[in-house]
Amino acid sequence: MMSSTLVIILWIIAALHALFYIGEAFLWKRPALSQALLPKINPGSRLDRAAEARALDVLFVNQAVYNLMIALGAVWAATSGAVTLATFICLFVLVAGLTLALTSKLRIGAVIQALPGLIGLVLILG
Repeated sequence: MMSSTLVIILWIIAALHALFYIGEAFLWKRPALSQALLPKINPGSRLDRAAEARALDVLFVNQAVYNLMIALGAVWAATSGAVTLATFICLFVLVAGLTLALTSKLRIGAVIQALPGLIGLVLILG
């Protein structure tokens, strides 16, 4: 049986990844968001930021689908009590957050993504 704290963590993961999905699938095209994030994603780029944002749009939509699936998996784990699925979801978001930290300057985003996964794994394994 899953602890209520783990269920809350899974709902937090679901909410965060649903927001990531919305940002990447729909809001990325808005200049305010893409212009704010591009220097952190690709700091050495000399490309025009608007052109770079358009070029990356397809990749962001693809990435958004991954985030949507993580959100749905977290909801499934939280509502079904599936500990194996919860373990996978927590490990997935932890590794994704660590990858983000290592490959970009989005350190706060990396912590926001990875920390719930780490807490969830501690709860599962502890």
